[in-house]
Amino acid sequence: MEKFAMYGKLIAHPGKRDELAEILLEAAALLRDNKDCELYIVNVSDSDPNAVWVTELWSSQDAHAASLGGRHFRAAEARTPADCRR
Repeated sequence: MEKFAMYGKLIAHPGKRDELAEILLEAAALLRDNKDCELYIVNVSDSDPNAVWVTELWSSQDAHAASLGGRHFRAAEARTPADCRR
């Protein structure tokens, strides 16, 4: 059984952490019906006021890659400030 996991730290601009976390939580909600996304957790750091952590578990690396081209991802990315995009 193949699985693909990611654990990433995103650093928001000062004062923008909650805005970034909200965009990621909206993306998580849109992934609820995606059978290939087994886990998508967004959390913030108590010790770093600008850090947002994302934990993802996918059925495969290909499934994750396919999600990046989906309309939900593109909509969330469009709302993210240009200097915070991947």
